[in-house]
Amino acid sequence: MVSQENVKAFVQNVELVRLRGRDVADPSALGGRKDSELRRWLRRWLPLALVVGLPTLLSAVYLVFIAAPRYQSSAQFVVRMSGNGAASQIANLVQGTGVIRSVDDGYAVDTYIRSRDAMRLLAKDDGLKKIISRSGIDFLWRYPPLFESDTEQRLFDYYKNIISVSYDQTTGISTVRVEAFRPQDAQKLVTAVLKHSEALINNMNDRAEQDAVRVAEHETQLAKDHAYAAARAMTAFRNQNQMIDPKLVSKATLKNITQLALDSAQANAQLSEMENDSPDNPQIASLKSRITSIDQQIDKERRKLAGAAGSLAPSVAEYDILLLKQKFAEKEFTSALSSLEAARVDARRQRVFLERITTPNLPDHPSYPYRFLSILSVLAIMSMIYRIGRTFVSDTAEHATR
Repeated sequence: MVSQENVKAFVQNVELVRLRGRDVADPSALGGRKDSELRRWLRRWLPLALVVGLPTLLSAVYLVFIAAPRYQSSAQFVVRMSGNGAASQIANLVQGTGVIRSVDDGYAVDTYIRSRDAMRLLAKDDGLKKIISRSGIDFLWRYPPLFESDTEQRLFDYYKNIISVSYDQTTGISTVRVEAFRPQDAQKLVTAVLKHSEALINNMNDRAEQDAVRVAEHETQLAKDHAYAAARAMTAFRNQNQMIDPKLVSKATLKNITQLALDSAQANAQLSEMENDSPDNPQIASLKSRITSIDQQIDKERRKLAGAAGSLAPSVAEYDILLLKQKFAEKEFTSALSSLEAARVDARRQRVFLERITTPNLPDHPSYPYRFLSILSVLAIMSMIYRIGRTFVSDTAEHATR
């Protein structure tokens, strides 16, 4: 009995093994396992290929086969004054006129280079639009941008991307850099930028000089008007009083009075002598008459000087006032002319210049794009994005199953 049970158990074990063998050899079971492995493989590698591989491949294709080379030309310049700025400013404060310069002229030029005014001049005089449209098949850097129209704002945005200006506060040297698709175009744009910057400096000099000289000219014109008015007032006084100089008339009158007084004194002395020596002399009466006439003439001459309605005293006083005004106006006019000339000289001395340190170079090798480095950057960035996204998805799934 024991042996038969053992035989039966052995047969059962064999049958179990045969059934398992049939399951493995089933074609439908093999197809289902392959599908599950394919799905697992896709779930593992497809996100990596889409998030990391595809952007890296597209960037490599663009950078290697499509991206147009961009050349960069640069130049250095400094904005300076022809003389000593501090001493000149002190002189200006003493003189009261002149041009007081700011130390930030370099910043003004740098700001102008990045402005719309500079862009408009480059587009009008130097063919900026034609230059930045020479990108060939590079649709990302071509102007106007892809699917966008040609407007001033878009042109200005593009202009800010191809030009840069840096200012060294220690040395005061500014460096301007311009990108273009041809070396000659980059050099041409930098040269044009420097030319327009020099024109800006010259306009600033002219305006500052005109402002300083305009004040001095205004003061000179006022002084001139005062001098002419004083001269006209003097002429009107002389015409009205019919005399050139009342002082000269008064001096002549005083001289006449002095002479008449001497004549009167001599006549009185002669009369006294005659009365003492010959009281009955018939000439005594005529001599007394002569003395009376002389005294009357002296009184008349004195009334010409002062005391009477038509005396010279008011005319002399008025003449002295007019003469004082005229002399003051002449001195004011002379001082204004000197200040005007000093303002012109000082304005010329304080002119600001744009001095070129290095001339725009002609590049012989493209500066952009950095093809290999850009591809590695895209690969690194997309890899980080993939890792972050994968971690986020796994954490979300883990929390959902809890």
